[in-house]
Amino acid sequence: MAKKQKGLLALAVILAALLFAFGLYFGNYYHADKTAQQAMKSSRTVKVKQTAEGYLFDEPAKKNAIIFYPGAKVETTAYAPLLKQIASQEADVFLVAMPPAHGLLRPQQGRQDSGQLPLPKLVHVGPLAGGGHGGYV
Repeated sequence: MAKKQKGLLALAVILAALLFAFGLYFGNYYHADKTAQQAMKSSRTVKVKQTAEGYLFDEPAKKNAIIFYPGAKVETTAYAPLLKQIASQEADVFLVAMPPAHGLLRPQQGRQDSGQLPLPKLVHVGPLAGGGHGGYV
């Protein structure tokens, strides 16, 4: 086999391995469990509304809101139990719908989306605790 053919074969093998690793990494993410699926349903105190941009956890008496951007490699609805608890005690929460790994591939997308959400004017965007990001309105 000629040196050029060996080089092309080696490059093809490396490229295939990288594509395989990429598929494994981005195809494996944290899924929402039954508790999260249950938290996606409205309760007496918190109404869960789906919009084109995501999910609003709305406690009618609350005037403050948090916009929550899910972390990379986490299914959007996996955060529902925590966000529903926050909505019942502290502030309404808007969970932005994003595909898993979106935060890794397009990290600036959240700032572009914030003006399109069904909430009052966004005052501050910044990281919150954990892998998700959010902002206060």
